Amino acid sequence: MKRPTPWCTARRSISDQPAGAIDDVERAVAMQRLSLIAEGASFTREEGLPLRDWEALCRLPLPPCSRWSRQRRSISVTSVTRHSRLSRYFGIILSMSDQLTTADIARLPTAYNVAHIRIEPNIILAPMAGVTDSIFRRMILRLGGCGLVSTEMTNAASVSPKALRRHRLLDYLPEERPLTMQLSGNDPDLVANAARVVEQLGADIIDINCGCPSPKVTGGGHGSALLRDLPKMERLLRAVRAAVRVPVTLKFRAGWDEQSLNYLEAAQRAEAAGVAALALHPRTREQGYKGQADWSRVAEVKRIVSIPVIGSGDVTTAHEALIRLRDSGADGVMIGRAAIANPWIFRQIAELRRGETPFQPAPADKRNLLIEYLDICAEELSERLALNKIKQLIGQFAVGLPGSNHLRVAVHTATSLAVARAAIERFFAPFLETDAAVATAALAAD
Repeated sequence: MKRPTPWCTARRSISDQPAGAIDDVERAVAMQRLSLIAEGASFTREEGLPLRDWEALCRLPLPPCSRWSRQRRSISVTSVTRHSRLSRYFGIILSMSDQLTTADIARLPTAYNVAHIRIEPNIILAPMAGVTDSIFRRMILRLGGCGLVSTEMTNAASVSPKALRRHRLLDYLPEERPLTMQLSGNDPDLVANAARVVEQLGADIIDINCGCPSPKVTGGGHGSALLRDLPKMERLLRAVRAAVRVPVTLKFRAGWDEQSLNYLEAAQRAEAAGVAALALHPRTREQGYKGQADWSRVAEVKRIVSIPVIGSGDVTTAHEALIRLRDSGADGVMIGRAAIANPWIFRQIAELRRGETPFQPAPADKRNLLIEYLDICAEELSERLALNKIKQLIGQFAVGLPGSNHLRVAVHTATSLAVARAAIERFFAPFLETDAAVATAALAAD
């Protein structure tokens, strides 16, 4: 007689329960299943359940499992709604996996080491071209909660003294340490020579970009194009590692496309080359920033290497950051685009860890941040560059107030910093007056 699978047993235990007891039993079975998955148990298709629906269930974003992770993809629970009992069953598992208890938070890692450098907290800012200049990095660090920042990606062919004066991508101030400087390139000797220059400039960590999906970058064989030639990527990493004394890290993607996923081999080759830490964005180059980031891939990488693994992609809230950290087993979380929309996200994560209610910026906080950013840009950059910077920030910054589109249009069409400043002040003035009136009324009531 064929031995029933844990899946069949769990389903029968639900079906056999009298009415009124089903919710408690479903929750207990969900807990049992989560435990089995965490232990690496495998499940086979129940007789009578269509194969396509079983395959859909296998692709649901459940906690990592070594025997499932290669085939799972994130899909909507609605694909199995015709099996009402199954939908409710998996819905409980998914909702439970999104809950974050005090005990969960207490067990989460708070720091990791890149060689001898301690990164604490372990929530870090992603390098972003055109965004993470010294001004933006300092703004994020002043708001609190960020353990490591990085320069923008710099082409290894552009680190001559003349080029550095022109693009200023590697400018920094002492308060930004520890600081990662990121390089891109596809020639091992060229990148190694650039790494020597960057080390002399004062980089604490040198990161090699193997993840940028931009056609302008991959067209030259840089960024995620290196994933198409892993032996060359490994030679490049070994050359850089031999050229410098500071730790070398790698930021990479899951592969060029879904047909050539090679993130596990890339991770192992990087570790063998002497890389001190890995940051994986678990999308492919072909995906760009579309679809969902499959964090089960981060969990897989974490299981096969002994160096720190940082996960990146689709982290938009403090709650999501800690959920990703818990479910993937990663050593840290890297945040990119969400830090432009909400520069307070690092502070919010730190507050959530401490059991505090995360800070929610008021209109005055948002106005002050934009004006402060504009003023620093005006002080350190030319008028043209400073204006471009505030236009870029306002395009992705989450204003979150009625009429915010009018503010973006006004700033984007501004011809000077003075005009941009006036547009910001004019937009926020009514909200600040309302807040002041509410505060006055509250004081009067007391």
